[in-house]
Amino acid sequence: MRILVYGAGVIGCELAHELGNGRNDVTLLARGAWKQMIDSEGLKIRHKFQLHSTLDHIKTIESLKPEDNYDIIFVAMQYSQLQQILPTLGNNKSKRIILVGNNMNGDACEKMIMENSTEEKEIAFAFQSSCGRREEHRLVSIHVAYKLTIGALHGQISDSLGQALEAAFEGTKCEITLEAFMDGWLKSHMVFIMPFCYLCYALGGKLSKASNDDIYALMDATIEAHEMLKALEIPIRPDGEEEYFTKDRKGCYKRMKLLCKTFIGKMAICDHAMSAINEMKALDLEIEKLRTKSGADMGVWEELRERAGIFNEE
Repeated sequence: MRILVYGAGVIGCELAHELGNGRNDVTLLARGAWKQMIDSEGLKIRHKFQLHSTLDHIKTIESLKPEDNYDIIFVAMQYSQLQQILPTLGNNKSKRIILVGNNMNGDACEKMIMENSTEEKEIAFAFQSSCGRREEHRLVSIHVAYKLTIGALHGQISDSLGQALEAAFEGTKCEITLEAFMDGWLKSHMVFIMPFCYLCYALGGKLSKASNDDIYALMDATIEAHEMLKALEIPIRPDGEEEYFTKDRKGCYKRMKLLCKTFIGKMAICDHAMSAINEMKALDLEIEKLRTKSGADMGVWEELRERAGIFNEE
């Protein structure tokens, strides 16, 4: 299949590498010095947990033209950058688009794509369970297993898109989970992650300094956010996510502490939060809209947000 990965950050490069292991003709949209490095040296990825490195020679482009036609476009851009490229995606003739990553307003993204399109498109959303960092001549990828959760915002994806995804990932090691309510999944994920981000900013990027009270605050803020989602009739996904925080407080505390005190939380949450402040501000703004709409009482959440010290700046 002809596949474009739009965005050459950590997620985009990992995705291009994995899709390249299948029966696909993969193109990566990249820019600047990073594109020049991939063109001249190839895409080098150090898979930290797997203790090996890979080198892929992948075609790159700098821009997407209206006449460019791909079987699937995977968009791997930060949420704060999406608004700039959605009209371009709509104006392009490719019919299948997957937006990969944090997203608190998928409905608006989908609408903007369709408003700029003259033909029907199949649009889905996805989240990739991995993290890492870009270095000068390589990417360092951190994942135990390569997993991708994919779905339409409010129901099952079409059979044709499902078949296209199956063909795209055939021969890869990627574990695909199809989610019927991706809007709820993405919002549930974000209200779990955002309190960590607030605390990360409050502690100067050193999540390992979190106190016991801080960890309980993370748990209670998430519970408050779940009540907000329920008030708005947004499903909490995946199954068992809500009970994770309420049924076994001791077990939940231990797992939350593990995230705070080890490199797992540093790499998966803190490093991204510190390097993607604009994205976090954009996501926080969407959460604030939901808070206002729901009228939910979120005292612990608000205290963490105020401690972060960056979300009420003009």
